[in-house]
Amino acid sequence: MTRLVDATAEDAAGIARLLATPTGGAVRLATFAACAAPVEDDLRHHALVARAADGAVLGHGARTVRRLWLGGERRWVGYLHGLRRDERLAGSGRALARGLQQLLSTHADDEAGHDLTAILGANNRARRVLERLPGAPPYHLVGEYRTVVLRARAAARWLPPRGSEIASGAQASAADVQALVDASAEDYAPVVDVAADPASWWVALSEGRVVGAVRCWDRRGHQCTLVAGYSPSLAALRPLANLALAAGRRPGLPPAGSALEVVYAAHLSGVAGDPALLRALLGAAARAALARGATALVVGLAAHHPLSPLLAPLPAWRLASRLYAVGRPPGRAARLASPEAALL
Repeated sequence: MTRLVDATAEDAAGIARLLATPTGGAVRLATFAACAAPVEDDLRHHALVARAADGAVLGHGARTVRRLWLGGERRWVGYLHGLRRDERLAGSGRALARGLQQLLSTHADDEAGHDLTAILGANNRARRVLERLPGAPPYHLVGEYRTVVLRARAAARWLPPRGSEIASGAQASAADVQALVDASAEDYAPVVDVAADPASWWVALSEGRVVGAVRCWDRRGHQCTLVAGYSPSLAALRPLANLALAAGRRPGLPPAGSALEVVYAAHLSGVAGDPALLRALLGAAARAALARGATALVVGLAAHHPLSPLLAPLPAWRLASRLYAVGRPPGRAARLASPEAALL
């Protein structure tokens, strides 16, 4: 008999095995099992496992609650993630629905009425199951989400336009950077304290005034991703595809089994309507990524975000996802969801 119980430290190996299950699609990704869980004070974390009678972990799901911007206010908002199940539970929709309901039952009174989650567009199996699962909390489509992956070495050549300069956040007023970031925050943007790590920020200055900002957010310590494999057709064409990608200054397709060495350009602020400033800040983040040994720089955004037209011409991979509000409908939120919404 399988039981749904709170995860314990002893379940770590079983959870890691489930997280390593590759996604579907042409590029098959898996979470690297050696990653450490993030340690954050301003975070609430709940995890469940489906445990077999012999103690084996057959399923996992987590709900992490963070302080996010929602409706112009700082709110506690849950994010559902890490939903995996062993093949022995395939077809057990009732257990999955019960697990989702149990995760949402950890909702506290001071939290937003709905949670957030994201599903890769190519993961058709997960979308079919979760969008229509009887007895599960309803999944309300918030909108499409685009992840843009830039070749760090190519982006590193982007320099500031005349009349502005790029500087480390440690050289700027943390209060000024904070004000710009907060004013630019869309729904589901994580609340961030610039002063806690100013060296991870890059700012654009014009006449000494902060007019743009970006954070070089290196998440490899707790969320590493492996390229587990490719579809047969893409695997056969990968050498030719890499030649074309290199010519177009796009990231290459690494060998199966490789870790994705990516850093995120997060909290991109003050650049709406200014493609030159956006490229300059991404260039600074790319140079910082290269210094950290990364090969790619990632920016994500909702399809209707104001930055979308500025990122469209850049040479990049583009991955499609869907954002969902789980539980209650999201109300007015999320049409312009934060670039960080699918990275939580």
